[in-house]
Amino acid sequence: MNDRVVTPRSIAAHVEAACGDSTYVESNELQSLATYWLRRVARRLAEAHARSAPQLHVKPYEFAALSLIARNPGITSAQVSLALGMRRPNFVPVLRDLESNGLVERCAHADDGRAKGLVATAAGAEKAVRLAPLLRHVEADALSALSSEESKSLLALLRKAAS
Repeated sequence: MNDRVVTPRSIAAHVEAACGDSTYVESNELQSLATYWLRRVARRLAEAHARSAPQLHVKPYEFAALSLIARNPGITSAQVSLALGMRRPNFVPVLRDLESNGLVERCAHADDGRAKGLVATAAGAEKAVRLAPLLRHVEADALSALSSEESKSLLALLRKAAS
């Protein structure tokens, strides 16, 4: 019977003996893919937002929708989902949450009697204005490895790639 205690160090030593250096992971193929880096940056931003969520009381996509609605009174849900790059059915629960929290209301659309426009309530408009600088701070903190100029370049490149 073997009385050896298994620890992370002993496992690493076993892996190193069997496979070589246990700390090296070959990732050259991934290093050359934008998808890999975009996913990692997106995860970093999501984690930063999650850490700040208790103070913000809003998810990033809810803020994005609220911001668009507050700045574009009467915008339709189709226009919001298109501007956010979301499928319309995926926007329905976002809109439902904004409405149930008293941040957004539906109204008659000015140009199309069949459509409903969306407007921010006073509470929604105030929240959109109040959260914008807080979210910019969370984002800047998450991307603090970049200089101000690099952050501007990153945004310009992302806009170009997304268009």
